Amino acid sequence: MIVHGYFYIMRRSPPYKNTRLILAEKWCCIAYMVVLTLAFLRGSSDVDAIRKACAVFILISIAIAGIYILTNITLLYFAKFFTTVNQLKEKKKQKAIIIETLNLLEVHHRAIGSHVEKSNHRRKAISVDLPLRYIRIYM
Repeated sequence: MIVHGYFYIMRRSPPYKNTRLILAEKWCCIAYMVVLTLAFLRGSSDVDAIRKACAVFILISIAIAGIYILTNITLLYFAKFFTTVNQLKEKKKQKAIIIETLNLLEVHHRAIGSHVEKSNHRRKAISVDLPLRYIRIYM
């Protein structure tokens, strides 16, 4: 009776915001209620055909709830995997951009430095505020 009460309370005001999680809990509650009902029916019956049918329906209800949960977990992990791969690709692109920027700045400053030595006056240098960790890693 506790599961029945929880199931009806859950239907009125869902405890989660995620619809997949709500549906997974709903399937588990329904499977549990079916299992209890069929176990009670199986225990009170003396006919072998009814007992076997109840055992098969118990297995089917548990399998449906389990498959639903495992499918959602698998989809969640695939989504997380692809998100992580995209983040790593973006990080690699950013590193390449920083390396190219630092190399171009180095070439630019060398060109200005040789020009300054020839003309004996200093030109204003271009500077980019990069964190020190990038400068230490790539130089």
